[in-house]
Amino acid sequence: MLRRLFVLAIAVSALLAGCSGDEPGSARSGSSTSSPSGAVATTSEVPATLPDGSLRAPVGLTAVVLTVTRADGTTVEVCVWLADDQEERTVGLMDVGDVELGGKAGMAFVYDEESQGSFWMRNTILPLSIAYVDDDGEVVSTTDMEPCPAGTTDCPTYPPGGPYRMALEVPQGRLPDLGVASGSRLALGADCGST
Repeated sequence: MLRRLFVLAIAVSALLAGCSGDEPGSARSGSSTSSPSGAVATTSEVPATLPDGSLRAPVGLTAVVLTVTRADGTTVEVCVWLADDQEERTVGLMDVGDVELGGKAGMAFVYDEESQGSFWMRNTILPLSIAYVDDDGEVVSTTDMEPCPAGTTDCPTYPPGGPYRMALEVPQGRLPDLGVASGSRLALGADCGST
């Protein structure tokens, strides 16, 4: 009987994980996910500051080179964290307090299929800017996002201006520094480190 309950608990957990908002068209976030119906995925219990008082940066991720080709043809290369599976995209920049993001310029959320899901800022400490990028690497739209207060489950969402395959989050206001705007193209490249 206990074995059946254990198997049932695993099956229910798998089903809930499958409903965490990672399907195309559902809401997403660099910090947490929500389905359009408001169902919330699990969240991190990691504090923004570590025991030594330092601010938490993203951990356990690969970092890759992001090349931004500006509208005028000039390029900028930076290193960004890569979130390219469901778990990494669900956690994103949740509970990160380090505005320098551990020495990386931002976080790239990469999807296997086109999406139109919105992002939200549940359990996110830092104000962020986001750029939605289509399959050709062109910027679809950008917007600034504000943290959702702790304990809030009804957070605002930030929809894209059209279908996208990648979303880039950076500390708020830093997209222009990278040349990320309408008319620019983004491409991910080689590994540039991991944690």
